[in-house]
Amino acid sequence: MPGLMWLGDAPYAGSWPFCLTFVRGAAGEQVLAAFGAGPVPDAGIMPRSAPAAAQSGLPLLLLRPAGDWLAALEQHIPPRGVRPDVLRRVSVAAEAVSIYQDIGKQNHEFAHAADGEVISAVTTSVPARWWGSDPDRLRPLAHELGMPNGPSADTDLTPLQALLALAEGVFGLSLDQADLDRPWRAARLQPGPADRAPGAPPGEWPGEPPRAAAGAAAAGAAAAGAAAAGAAAGTGLVDARPVAAHVQRLLAAGLTPADIGARAGMTPVGLDRLLRGVMPQVPAATAQRLLAIEVP
Repeated sequence: MPGLMWLGDAPYAGSWPFCLTFVRGAAGEQVLAAFGAGPVPDAGIMPRSAPAAAQSGLPLLLLRPAGDWLAALEQHIPPRGVRPDVLRRVSVAAEAVSIYQDIGKQNHEFAHAADGEVISAVTTSVPARWWGSDPDRLRPLAHELGMPNGPSADTDLTPLQALLALAEGVFGLSLDQADLDRPWRAARLQPGPADRAPGAPPGEWPGEPPRAAAGAAAAGAAAAGAAAAGAAAGTGLVDARPVAAHVQRLLAAGLTPADIGARAGMTPVGLDRLLRGVMPQVPAATAQRLLAIEVP
């Protein structure tokens, strides 16, 4: 599978206000309920025809499997997939990662949630806005990838590409480009409260504390909340160094990167970043799968 980076290079990407939310551990019905989606109107709609299909009615939420995740695609403004209330609902006893391309002000958004809690989220405004129970969890890697202020001397990635690289490299997320030409399960998003609080700056949503309060709360809750979130089985992030060392032993024993990636559900790009030390942390479930591979 090709990962996600191709989304930042697709010819139509600059005019496509997409929001992709990947959910693992939740059934499709939980995802629909979390987003406020109504009954499924069609057996399947192709993403490139979805905007036209929604013009005469409510916006659409499209669903399809993506490896061991479920991908939810929105192509309207503003999307629901990066709202804290939606992320908390969709990640109950599950995990969610969301990437939104803002084609207007380029204030792209990324969020990681697990067990009903938004752990780390960012908006690529200048300066970047980080929030969540542990906002610094992904910040060092994001900075290495060119965040918060766009391409740096060490990378030529745009802010959107940095977010896509973060989602692909840390969480192993991938979506086949051919999926955009295949039918997705479609449901209509029902009317609800305003998507953004009136006058709220970019990145602030209903259910999210004001910026100042959020920063203070995060600082106070990080020590207690981050440990609990990171220790939850199959969710959170763990130190990548012992995992990378085990992968090196597997390679030295004769296993190929393709074989290791297939067993662990990781893309070649993700494995490469793990081995180069670019990923300081990896999802606990991915670490468990890699460490479960025995050295021949």
